[in-house]
Amino acid sequence: MLSLLVNHKDPQVTAFSELGAEISELDKYWREVAESTRQEELEKLRCKLEVGVQELTVIANKINSLANEIKNLLFTFKEIAVEVNRNYHLLQQHLNLKVAKLNKSKRRLIPLNIWDVHDLSIPNVVRRGTKFILTKQIVNLFPAQDTQA
Repeated sequence: MLSLLVNHKDPQVTAFSELGAEISELDKYWREVAESTRQEELEKLRCKLEVGVQELTVIANKINSLANEIKNLLFTFKEIAVEVNRNYHLLQQHLNLKVAKLNKSKRRLIPLNIWDVHDLSIPNVVRRGTKFILTKQIVNLFPAQDTQA
């Protein structure tokens, strides 16, 4: 009789057993789908990161290029301003001599400058590893004077 019970398959037990197996398969499938989705999301993030870093690199190079152009223009400005200032001083001295003769004054007038320089800096982007550092570069229009001081 015992063998009859063992060999006899209950349809409910069989159905539950099959249902359990199907649930295990579905669970395995959804875990694989979730992992695949996570991998796809990570790959999208990696792509966005790569594109973003490339864009930052292009912009950083453009900023540094424009800054160098500005630096060159500042030196050109300085050269022209020095010459114009020299001419301006000569003109002022000539006018001051005339005024002094008219007023018979021996007082010497100090000529005015047509330009003046304060602290100058330009933007600079430095890359260290994965980091972009926005900073500034000091522009010294009179480097020879600094070494003499």
